Amino acid sequence: MDANKVVLYDFFDSNSAWRVRNVLYWKSIPFDTVSVNLMKGEQKSEEFGKLNPINTVPVLFIDGHYITQSVAICEYLEETRPEHPIFPTNSLDRARVRQIVEIINSYMVPLQNPATAQRASKEVSEQTAWSLEFFQKGFTALEHLISKTSGKYCVGDIVTFADMCLIGLVWRTKRFNPDPVNFPSIFRIYDELLKLPTFRLAHAASHRDCPPGLKDTLHLPIHFHDNPG
Repeated sequence: MDANKVVLYDFFDSNSAWRVRNVLYWKSIPFDTVSVNLMKGEQKSEEFGKLNPINTVPVLFIDGHYITQSVAICEYLEETRPEHPIFPTNSLDRARVRQIVEIINSYMVPLQNPATAQRASKEVSEQTAWSLEFFQKGFTALEHLISKTSGKYCVGDIVTFADMCLIGLVWRTKRFNPDPVNFPSIFRIYDELLKLPTFRLAHAASHRDCPPGLKDTLHLPIHFHDNPG
């Protein structure tokens, strides 16, 4: 592959790939996309396994290298392309950002993953109950933390990596019909982020592979178009 190219292997509905799209658009990094349909099991193909033996998206090809794991990818982008930063300059605020990211990335997303829930039970109702328990605990913890750290966004009044991880999580957990009254900080910030052009471009509903019927259920404030990436 051309070493000058940036190529993201992703899926529209992947939390992890979504946060990478957020950073790429935020930093104005041109990129191409290769969709890996997780619902069809394309991540389990021999070809994709050569890029990422753990068979997950995202994978980013950049500077002539393949990088896996969303947090590692985004920190690489921050270190090599410092324009439009995604971390605050203050050390304590950077720690606050990482707290939020870790709750989402290490606790909430893995324990709501359908493959994880299927290990807990073969019954769909029990799988939902499994995921719901961790959703409630995680969202409660996030609300408690964000209510103390937020200004306009998750940590103060600047967009950070915490916001880039939050938005996909909120969209995915809407299947649990959370009451925004119980999580006012989270939903207020989600609405603020949807006003930003780069976040709209990165949104699952903007992705060319998002099913039309699903786009219609998102109740977003703009008309989405295909992902230009």
